[in-house]
Amino acid sequence: MVAQSTPSLPPIIAGRYQLGTRLGSGGMGFVHRAIQLSVGRPVAIKFLHRSLNSPQDERRFIREARVLAQMNHPNAVQLIDYGASEGRHFIVTELLEGMSLGERIRSTGPLPVGLVRQIAEQTLSALYQAHTLGVVHRDIKPDNIFLAQLVGKPDFAKLIDFGIAKPLGARAAGSALTLEGNTIGSPRYMSPEQLRGKDVTGHSDVYSLGLTLYEALVGKSPFAGLPLPSVVAANLRQPLPRLELGPEGADVAELVARCTDKVAIRRPDAVAALELLTRHRPTLHVIPQRADGDADLASLRQAPDDADDCLVTLPPDRPAPRSRRAAAAPPQPPVPRIAPVRRVKPPRQPSHPHEASRSHERAARPHPDLQRTLRPGVHHAPVAPARSRLVTVTCKVLFALGALAAGAYLGTLLVG
Repeated sequence: MVAQSTPSLPPIIAGRYQLGTRLGSGGMGFVHRAIQLSVGRPVAIKFLHRSLNSPQDERRFIREARVLAQMNHPNAVQLIDYGASEGRHFIVTELLEGMSLGERIRSTGPLPVGLVRQIAEQTLSALYQAHTLGVVHRDIKPDNIFLAQLVGKPDFAKLIDFGIAKPLGARAAGSALTLEGNTIGSPRYMSPEQLRGKDVTGHSDVYSLGLTLYEALVGKSPFAGLPLPSVVAANLRQPLPRLELGPEGADVAELVARCTDKVAIRRPDAVAALELLTRHRPTLHVIPQRADGDADLASLRQAPDDADDCLVTLPPDRPAPRSRRAAAAPPQPPVPRIAPVRRVKPPRQPSHPHEASRSHERAARPHPDLQRTLRPGVHHAPVAPARSRLVTVTCKVLFALGALAAGAYLGTLLVG
């Protein structure tokens, strides 16, 4: 491998890396393919442009290397080495095979909702760690999200190019109201507060990611074809058109709408944005299996922590998908409903040996009111208790009094 497009660079960098072909270029520097000679590993080496040789540019380049060193996240490009050779600073990272999200959009147009959801989740996960470390990326755009082709993980999103990353709360450099080639960042994807030169936070990265997801779903930028002043004006005040993605993409459409809110405090942070995507997924229930193969119906809602043999199923209202190759299972008989058993309080056992006989004697003994009127050897008709007789007599007396009063009243009428 020999350097072809940059003859000013030596073929061997710092005695450790054999320089190869040029992979790409950006506003801050350019990237070459290389081989790490000590282990024969393919790597990528990034150099600063010759025109960016001021102490401020070198400090920004060193800061990028330090941020990458802290970003130990699978969805962020991994740092391997940093150094300087013949006055040229360089950053060595892992070599990614694939293409950027911007290249994919330009080649295929709109992407499927499922792939955009995956890219959003993985990028938000990397942004969450960056924001936790106190770093804002400030340049989220399709060209800085790389879709790596890993073994078993196609289109694995990797966040790259932390060249203009800054600590949270730092003021954005410049007003960014000039041509994109002459400014730090990309005005087409900048947040309103970043365009105004105000303090930037993690919400600024979320806004830029929302514009990036919109472009991935539609196939073009919402500001495509507009001159830079119109792009800035629309990015500051004009809301994005509402996406209509159907039921399967409702969560992604809501995510884009909330991430691109013009007011920073109304946007979700990286964690809240992830929750917007994950809360629409079906909940999985773990059902422990009995020894006889029947599922424990009582554990459909909550599985014990010590379940050994488990089966993952969908909720009752979402049937599990059946494989086309799987044979149809025979119909299972319905599970019989078992009525709940009501606990009956057992009778109290007599504590005294003669207590049982005493209770039987009390049950057989007649009522005290009847006991006073009964005579032995004489058959008696059933007699009502004293209280019932008193009520009967009272009713008769009241009836008689009422009849007398009515008669007296009628007599008065006749005499008169």
